[in-house]
Formats: sequence, C-alpha cells, structure tokens
Amino acid sequence: MQFPRPAPWRGRACASLALALALGLLAPLSTAAAQDSTIEALSQQLDRLQREVQVLQRQVAVGQPATDLKVPEGEAGPLLLRLNDLENTLRNLTGRVEELSHRIDETNGRVDKLSAQVDTRIGALENAPAAAGGEKPLMSGQKEGGVRVLGTMPQGAAPETAAPVESAAPGQTAALPAVQLPGGSAKEDYDYAFGLLRQADYPRAEAALKAFLEAHPKDELAGNAKYWLGETFYVRGDYKQAAVVFAEGFKDYPDSSKAPDNLLKLGMSLSNVGERGDACKTYTALLARYPNAAATIRQRAEREKGRLGC
Repeated sequence: MQFPRPAPWRGRACASLALALALGLLAPLSTAAAQDSTIEALSQQLDRLQREVQVLQRQVAVGQPATDLKVPEGEAGPLLLRLNDLENTLRNLTGRVEELSHRIDETNGRVDKLSAQVDTRIGALENAPAAAGGEKPLMSGQKEGGVRVLGTMPQGAAPETAAPVESAAPGQTAALPAVQLPGGSAKEDYDYAFGLLRQADYPRAEAALKAFLEAHPKDELAGNAKYWLGETFYVRGDYKQAAVVFAEGFKDYPDSSKAPDNLLKLGMSLSNVGERGDACKTYTALLARYPNAAATIRQRAEREKGRLGC
C-alpha cells in the first residue's frame, strides 16, 4: 500500500491548521476547567445553605416545631429574617450556577464548531492534487543526524531531532514504502506496526500505522496508533506534521490512554517550531483536563512550562 507524502505547501497549510486547532480547542479547556471548579464550590455552598434553610424552616413552622430544635420565645422574628436572607442568597447562587453552566455549554459548542471547521479544511487540503516537488521520505537504512534519546519512545534509541529531509526532484511524487499488514486481528496489525517503530524504521512504521488507522479506525488501539504515528514525524524532526497528527489525535481520541501524551507532544512540537505561546496553552490545558495523568507526563509538562517561562 502506497501513501503519498503531502507536497510542501500542503504540509505548511496543515501545520497552520494544527496551530489553529491548538488555539481553538485548548484555550477554552483551561477556562472551562476553571468554571467547573467554580461551579463545584458554588454547589457545595448551595448544599450548606439549603441544609441551614431546612433547619430554620423547621424552627419557624407555626404549630410544627421540630422536636430537637426548640425556638426560644421572642426569637421567631430574627429567625424569619435570617431565613429570608438565606433564601435570597440561595436564589443568587442558583442563578450564578445556571449562568456558569450555560457558559460552559456555549464553550463546548464553540469547540465542536471549530473541530468541524478544521476537519473540513484539513480534508480539503489532503484531498487536493499534490503539487510538484513533493518531499522525499527518509528511507530505511539512511543515516539520521543529531540523534538523542527520546524519553517517551519505546526501546530502540529514537532520535528527537533529525537532518532536514531533502526535496524530491521536480515532478517526482515521493511515496512511503509499501507495507502489508498481517491482516489478522487488529491487535496483530498494531503489533506489526509498533514493531517497525521499535526497530526505528520510521518510514515503514508511518505507513503501517496509517494502514492500521485506515483498517481499524474505531478499535480501542486506534488512539495509541495515532499517537505513535505522530512520533514517527517527531523523531525525524518534522515538527509541523507532528503537531498536526498530535492535535488530530487529541481531538479524535480525547478519552484514549494516550490523550495526555498527545497534548504533551503537541506542546513540544509547537515549541520546536517557535510557537511558544501556543505550547504554553497546550501544557496548561493538559494539566487542567487530565489531573490524573501519569506523574511522568505531568512532571514533563511542568518542566516544559518552566523551560519556556510560561
């Protein structure tokens, strides 16, 4: 199966869309997380006030005093005033909770709308005819420059940066190596693709992971496959394309076990292309949206924020 590489102009356009995706999808997340915490605090305050109102209502009920709450003579008036104050406070807090809930719904609606727009624009670019002068893939066996161990990659000394990929000759359309998946279960296909990644055969791993996602888009391993597809670009120094894939992986598989990893590497990819502000927003969104992410992921995000001075 052959997977043509996008022409350079399409790569740049898709990368720009990835930045828009990061801004549009991640910026509301930190706001929504803050609103969620505010709603939780207000809800707790409402619960306390409601319990107090119930006690006061029992105390001032005419002819039906609570057996365990006796109202001293002459204190019914002050209790009624206190009850009125609490009821007014309850109404105000209820209004604030409803307002915040509405704002969160609006934020989610904007995120959904932006996701649909980005999907449409990326799809149009990917389906457009390839321009001349496509990129030449880094073939298996070629020597890569400037390697250093990437902590999040599996065993197999993956380079974090690589020499720039040379352009193909004019009129030549570069294609990935042909890869044939085993064709058995989704797990067998995934293991085959992942095995190529462990061997640091990144062009064939890229092709195999794309084939897996085409064959098994809804499988429980699809989120993992999308993340490792992003890694095949990241380790070769193609940070713009890596940002596109990591952003898509976060958007398409937000509940995947690799979702926090997608955000972490999206931030690192954005940082590597000079988008410091967007990288900071990505790390902030990661920490807000996934408070229970693995400690290594959260610690790396915090370190990257510190390094960038977020």
